[in-house]
Amino acid sequence: MKTITKLLCAALAFGGLLSPVNAGAKVVLNEDFDYAAGPLVGNSAWHRFNTNNTADPVQLAGTGLTYTGYRDTATGKTAVLVPGTSTSEKPYLAFPSWDDRITSGSVYVSMLMNVTTPGDDSYCFAVGSLSKTNFGKDDKSGSDNLRIFTKAGSTAGKFCLGFSKNKGTGTYIDAEYDTGTTYLVVLKYEFVDGTGNDICSIWVNPATDAKQEPTAALTTSTGADFSANNGVNILILRQGGNASRTGAAVSFDALRLTTSWAELFGNSGGEDPGPEPTDGTITVSQAALDFGTTLQGAPVSKTFVVKATNISSDVSLSTSSADFSVTPGSIPATDAMSADGVVVTVTMTASMGDEKSGTVIASASGSESTSVALSGSVTAIETISSAAFINNNAGDGSTLYRYVGLGATITYVDAPSKRFYAQDVVGGICFDYSAIDGVSFAVNDKLKNVLGNIVKESTGANVFKILSTDYTLTHDATPKEALEVSASEVALDPASYIFRLLTLTDDVTFDESGDEVTFAVKEHTGISGTTPISVQPFAGTDIIGTTVPGNATVTGISHNVNGVTLRPRNAADVVSRPSQYIDIKVDKVFTDDFANINTRYKFATLTITSKGLTYPGTVYVSETGTKTFSVDNTTIPAGTNVTKVNVFFRATTVGNKEAFIGIETYPATLNTGVSVSATAIDPANPPRIEPTPEAMEDFTAEVGSTQDKTLSVFMFKAPVTGKARISGNSGAFRISNSALFGQITTHITVTFAPTAAGTFTDAIELTAPGAPTVIVPLKGVATGTAPTPEKEGDEFVPDETNPLTYMVEPFDAAVKNKPMKIDRWLNVAQLGTRAWWGYVFDDGEKTAKFTGYDFFATEDSRTLATLITPPLDYTNTVADNRFLTFRIKGHNLSDDIEITPVTVIEIERSGEDYFANDLGVNISTGAAFNDTWQEFVVDLDGLDFSDIFFIGFNYDGIRGKNNSAVWYLDDVTWGRSDIPFIRPETKKESFTCNANEDHVSNFTANGIRLTGDIKLKMVGSHASNFTLSTATLPPTGGNFTVNFRSEHTETLHTGYVELTSDGAPKSYIEIYATTNSTQNVADISTNAVSFMAAYTPDGVAVARNDNGAIDTGALTPGLYIIVTRYADGTTKTRKAVIR
Repeated sequence: MKTITKLLCAALAFGGLLSPVNAGAKVVLNEDFDYAAGPLVGNSAWHRFNTNNTADPVQLAGTGLTYTGYRDTATGKTAVLVPGTSTSEKPYLAFPSWDDRITSGSVYVSMLMNVTTPGDDSYCFAVGSLSKTNFGKDDKSGSDNLRIFTKAGSTAGKFCLGFSKNKGTGTYIDAEYDTGTTYLVVLKYEFVDGTGNDICSIWVNPATDAKQEPTAALTTSTGADFSANNGVNILILRQGGNASRTGAAVSFDALRLTTSWAELFGNSGGEDPGPEPTDGTITVSQAALDFGTTLQGAPVSKTFVVKATNISSDVSLSTSSADFSVTPGSIPATDAMSADGVVVTVTMTASMGDEKSGTVIASASGSESTSVALSGSVTAIETISSAAFINNNAGDGSTLYRYVGLGATITYVDAPSKRFYAQDVVGGICFDYSAIDGVSFAVNDKLKNVLGNIVKESTGANVFKILSTDYTLTHDATPKEALEVSASEVALDPASYIFRLLTLTDDVTFDESGDEVTFAVKEHTGISGTTPISVQPFAGTDIIGTTVPGNATVTGISHNVNGVTLRPRNAADVVSRPSQYIDIKVDKVFTDDFANINTRYKFATLTITSKGLTYPGTVYVSETGTKTFSVDNTTIPAGTNVTKVNVFFRATTVGNKEAFIGIETYPATLNTGVSVSATAIDPANPPRIEPTPEAMEDFTAEVGSTQDKTLSVFMFKAPVTGKARISGNSGAFRISNSALFGQITTHITVTFAPTAAGTFTDAIELTAPGAPTVIVPLKGVATGTAPTPEKEGDEFVPDETNPLTYMVEPFDAAVKNKPMKIDRWLNVAQLGTRAWWGYVFDDGEKTAKFTGYDFFATEDSRTLATLITPPLDYTNTVADNRFLTFRIKGHNLSDDIEITPVTVIEIERSGEDYFANDLGVNISTGAAFNDTWQEFVVDLDGLDFSDIFFIGFNYDGIRGKNNSAVWYLDDVTWGRSDIPFIRPETKKESFTCNANEDHVSNFTANGIRLTGDIKLKMVGSHASNFTLSTATLPPTGGNFTVNFRSEHTETLHTGYVELTSDGAPKSYIEIYATTNSTQNVADISTNAVSFMAAYTPDGVAVARNDNGAIDTGALTPGLYIIVTRYADGTTKTRKAVIR
């Protein structure tokens, strides 16, 4: 039974008997299972843990267990657990209230335990935790960090008992125990300041008459801690195993949870006997370790030697601070008592700058504990991840920063100045490496994880000064292309282009030029378009001493926060342009494969840009034989102009027609032109294609072998080449060539190459301009079997150790079209054999890739592949940094066929099982998004996540020839501190009000790292029914209201508050308002469903029932807004996806 010391009447409500252990004792739980025989859940204070665990309900049976000195007389029943499966019920008992949770000090849990059949290294009991949202509710998952394990002993009738701190396997006590015997087992969980260092202990049959706890059978601090906020607040009977491990058949009784050892036994023991007599010793070679001064995040290690005499257990080593770690965590007694002892390593890796101190404690049975004092100083480092922070910082020159993120690719190395210029995804950076020696950098090197200061120079620009060689440098990164931009655009905001590689779209006319004017390390002024600019070459480059041209296309590093200054990197960055020139751009209008004779077509438009012509130019057409091409404008004016010329085509005979459209002027060196061609046929006597044979004989082959046959094709009156291709999708046939030539016979080898047994049908399609398409059917029969393909990727074995508060993954490890392998990521083919692949684009960009297309597939099959991040730390990630960002691109997207998108899921553990939740990220699949990067910033703050979670990128679709879509994933990040964002405190509001009456809703929006005001506006199908109290908020955010009013009754009105600010993604607040008639709902006494309706997202009603619920199963698949009104007047609005 559950005894509640703070609210005793709550225990009576469950029908149990109050049995407080001792007046004034802090006994949080005391469960004797004093309920009726039968299922535990539903007849007691226990709840069901996890949504999917409903099989094998835990039963109460027999009489209670007893143990002398703990519970001498049987009371109530016993909770009986069966081996079960992964879906077996796992009941949990919650603390009396959320406020009773324990987040500091120590927690002691005792129980009587009788094992009938041990598990297979599986756990059967756990001390756990739920979030405040899930606390005290059925079918909720949470943490179960402190666990009891069982496994078979060395002989029949024996079993081993172990425990763990958030591990999937147990650490076992050396002794073996008898099945069918009742044991008293005690667990302890001790909260310790820091992360990952809370201490867990276990005892079996300890003395019950001592007020002080004896030495534990086992102790560990390895594994994830409970959440600092949620602490310990439940006990779990963990029934059942999983696919690889069998659960235990075991009974539990007399569960007690207290905050001290003595309270487990009701303070009824004898006098405290004091510490156990000891004659052993533990000695250390150093009483203190001073780690000196180090940088935040940089590990420093020190060692000392441990020796012992006359100890009766292994030496346990632990640290009191998360800033220090000790290796090993345990020393075998024989090694500790050897002549040389054991060398122990302590490492200081501090996550925050400050003075650090701690203690290493060495303890063992039979000896007093010994400690080593630890001290050190950590210099704080601020982490930054983009050029934007560097260029917009105050630049005090003293604060230490570490530039991380995706890295910056070098565009130029100015060796004489010991500087180089680089670009990341945001902007340009100037790095100064004068403070470090013996280093070299090259163009296209990629730099990140670099330590330094930000220094503001007299020019107003910031420079990142590198202070350490402890950085990550990779070679041959994807080159950064120069951004093409006009000087006038740069002049509008020069600071945003600082240190970026630019090419000016308008030629630069230099103020001083000619044979006697050469480039030097100084400013050379000029005009680009109408904007004054300056060009200043870098010293030591091959442009120095070359002639300054009158006109040039200029590329260089932007080097001025107040104007337009480009610094060319070499002579190739300044391309001389003549003072006179003619450029031609062709926009083809006629795109058909052929034209009919005696018909006039508009063929193309020429855009002719001419500069500085002394004399007009003449446009002419040069063509051999009958003239087929003509132009509508034959004159190019003198001076500087843009002239349009339309080109037309009309042929009177069949064939391929070619012409040259030229421009002639003086001097002749300016003359230029373009070639054009088109094919003409006679529609009254078109070309034709004759294959031999018209239908090929059936093919036969064993799986894995081939059979060849020949197809001969003759084309009559075809003016140009034709094409042959396999038009079906069986994947079993291929052809030797695809080109067909006019007036000759083309011989094509057709190969049948089956990869699976069965009958395959396909066709060869023969085409030529103007000729009717000819189809040659193919059929092949394959016998035998194909080898089973191996499953790609990883097994799903998540590792929750060292969860990350910051992660950036650019997929630099990708290998083109090979299964993706990334450190700490999991790439899992859950259904089928295909996992995510790597991909490398022609420009060198590396990504993850998934496609369901399979040329060799004989039939469609379901494929499910998930790419999973390393463990992420939700609790310790700063709330303002809880953003998931990524970008994704689809290829072969379409509006005409259904495309399966990638979904983004959150994965968290409950017990040994993992559950996934769709985050609802809407990745577009329409043709408008084809080959376009879609970038996402997903705000995960305020969600009910576990302390440790994973993000998965999930493809669940069809694998086969009918699925041509390809998805590319890149630049996945978590915990970035540079993202500007607008975070509404309420993201969805729904209400019901009367028609023709005002309803006011209050909202708060918070600005995160914003530099401009927040702008608000109403959007959506019913935006006109909503009125905002303000159109702007300051960058920090603020409060506002939305007033709703409508004359329409019984109607769902949908509106969205759209919030925008410079540099931040748009945020939205969804508002769903349903209007009533003026009936007084307070007169309705029951709470049955009185009204239900389904609406499209635009507010169109598609189903409605004024007297009860609607049948949602009758709705066509899609997204709906479901409005439910109850008899007590309350209304609920929710989104529903009908599949």
